Amino acid sequence: MTNVEFGLAHLHFNQPHPEKWFHAAKEISGLSMDVTGKMGVRTKYQTKPTAQMTVVATSKDGVEDLLNHAVYQPPITKTGGKTEEEEGMTIRGLQHGADSILLEQVRYVDDDVTEVHPAIETRASELSPTAEDGVLPDDSPPTTEPAPTHDTHSNTLTVLDQTILLSLCLDVKAHNPHNDALTHEEMTAYLERLLLLQTNSSHSSVSEEEYLANQKSDKEHQCDDWMVYSTALLERAWLECEGTHSRERAILQIQALVDQHTNRFTLTQSTYESIESSAPVQQRLHNLHSLVYPSQYSIKRDLGERYAKMGIVSTAAELFLELELYNDAIECYRIAGKQTLATELVQKRLEKGDKTPRMYAALGDLTGEIHYYETALELSNGKYSAAYVSLGSHYLANKPSSAAASGTEEKETETTKPTPNDEKALTDPSHHLRLACYNFHQAVECKHLLPEIWFKLGVIHMRLSEWDEALFAFSEVVQQEPEEADAWANVAAIHMRKLRPEMAYPALNESLKRRRSNWRVWQSKLYTCIDLKKYDEAVQACQTLLEFRNKKNQSEKVPPLEEKCVRGIVGGSLSDLDDALRVCLDVSAEAAKCSSTDKTEDQKDDIISGTDSAEDKNQRSKAALDSAKRTIERVNGLLKQLSSSRGSSASDTIWLLETIIYFHQRIGKPKSVILEDYMKLHRTLQAVNGWEKDLDLVKKVCDVALEISDLHMHTVTADHDGSNSVEISSNRESLIKCRYLLNRLVSKIATGYVDDQSGPEEVQVLKTKMAEVQRMIDGDSTIR
Repeated sequence: MTNVEFGLAHLHFNQPHPEKWFHAAKEISGLSMDVTGKMGVRTKYQTKPTAQMTVVATSKDGVEDLLNHAVYQPPITKTGGKTEEEEGMTIRGLQHGADSILLEQVRYVDDDVTEVHPAIETRASELSPTAEDGVLPDDSPPTTEPAPTHDTHSNTLTVLDQTILLSLCLDVKAHNPHNDALTHEEMTAYLERLLLLQTNSSHSSVSEEEYLANQKSDKEHQCDDWMVYSTALLERAWLECEGTHSRERAILQIQALVDQHTNRFTLTQSTYESIESSAPVQQRLHNLHSLVYPSQYSIKRDLGERYAKMGIVSTAAELFLELELYNDAIECYRIAGKQTLATELVQKRLEKGDKTPRMYAALGDLTGEIHYYETALELSNGKYSAAYVSLGSHYLANKPSSAAASGTEEKETETTKPTPNDEKALTDPSHHLRLACYNFHQAVECKHLLPEIWFKLGVIHMRLSEWDEALFAFSEVVQQEPEEADAWANVAAIHMRKLRPEMAYPALNESLKRRRSNWRVWQSKLYTCIDLKKYDEAVQACQTLLEFRNKKNQSEKVPPLEEKCVRGIVGGSLSDLDDALRVCLDVSAEAAKCSSTDKTEDQKDDIISGTDSAEDKNQRSKAALDSAKRTIERVNGLLKQLSSSRGSSASDTIWLLETIIYFHQRIGKPKSVILEDYMKLHRTLQAVNGWEKDLDLVKKVCDVALEISDLHMHTVTADHDGSNSVEISSNRESLIKCRYLLNRLVSKIATGYVDDQSGPEEVQVLKTKMAEVQRMIDGDSTIR
């Protein structure tokens, strides 16, 4: 017992290695304990057992329970077979509701458990060993090891051993991350062993309905100490508050632990019998120094804070009023929309002499009057940061409209206090932003660790075009809250504004690590990657934006890809490919000159000095060429994706087809593919309403038609071979189609220029080309 108390003192004062005192107490008491795993089910509808962490603990036989021996008087047995102490414990221990999917305790698949959930009997039989697994059959001779006579899960532990287990559980909590799932599981295993329920083993087989129905009625708690039991319930409730399915039971459990200190009727204490049967004082104080159990005021405050986080603010306000935490009660009333109650409470406190800066700031929040904030600052000698924050938020929310007349003035520094009621407020729409900026700066000077205020400061400085100050503010945010994705994005935006893409790039990556669903950040990364010539990542950004455009709601208004971005990616990737090819050819030529068997003196000097040899340069150039080719493949995939998901706008389709044609020509696609691309562009241009009367579109249509004609004519001259009659027939048909296309195009353009018989100059070019095609059809004897 002394070792347990000494270890708890080390734990409280953050002394190193408190667990050695707990293990020493375990050795002295003879407690046998092991943290292990077993197969079991945790929910009502779980059919396949999974591995569950569990604590197996057994007290040493014949050891006197020293802690239980010191009880003031033996418990008095009441009607029903339960002691007075057990009656009190039954009131405090709450179970899951009927609609909960969680079981009261994990059901393990053990050979020595007489009652098994019917849903997992089949699975248990599959897991049982057979002779094929190398295990002896049932008729084999018994081993010398005796069979277990009792279940180590359901053995009753002494009170001393229970306190040791609870101390080890608290040690796990103190030396591991609090919000970590593994910490939660390990602590839960200790607490389940302490709160383990003993089932009645008189029936060996029950139906599934009977099992679920008897789970609440046919059990008794093994704990026989008020303080141990209450501490275990409280620790379990704190853990379950983080779970979705267990939060309701947890909050009611804390409420029950709070109610057991009162004689009032509450939700968890609704009868006279429950009040009268509660444990007496001498039992509650027993083992007080061997455990860490908070005071009832601490538990009640914790309960109020948890109610407030869950949105049950009215109940939280009542608890805070009982504890005379008036500031928290006022905040809860304000959140609940009960402004009148909150104002009355503040005024009552002020009348009673509670004239604190926080009270005046709360009254300012409720009434919206600035002089209350100024009074709070006067009382605190300008050290109350919350008043500055409220003042800054007031000015930020009540800035004048942009329609006000704007005038030029000298820039004010952040240390100069602007006055709210001067002529500048009527002439400068940014005056209230400067007022908010000044108060926010004062707030962070009083209390530096306010990341949300630093963020607001950064936004205000960006609105005032004070980029260096904004960068400093957002840098403070990411230092204090590294997971703030918007702050990283704003840091990148400022660097982009200052034309520093190499500094914006890492900030954009940090922002996307935290949140990848912001399309604006992806668009910024697209611009930055194009500037830095990182075309692979630019293609990835384009594809992500296309996915967002297909999946996001229309309210998101994800813009389409811009023409300049796609053209920049295509042109840049082709330029990189040309550079890689040129470097590769130069290195190959240099390597050919140095292909002699004996190394020259210059090569030997290169090896000695550590400079790159011709072979290393050749390998690097080949790697750069391979990388450029992979980029070209990705760009080709992006253009295919764009062509299949392009918008209905004809202008978007036109520039995209022009880009595709340029890309296919540069990478050496076959003439048939390029001809097909030109035909798509030709049809798209003619689909524009009134294109015959638009001179720019007429010129573009004529240029495309001339390119189509050249491709058709090039096919005839390139494939001209009298021995291949099939190819000749195909070429003739192609030329006839070309003549028909030109003739039809000239006729359409003529309808748009009725007054002008000659039409634009492009028409004469088309007529000349059409005559040339006709001569090729009529003049060549091989074309029939």
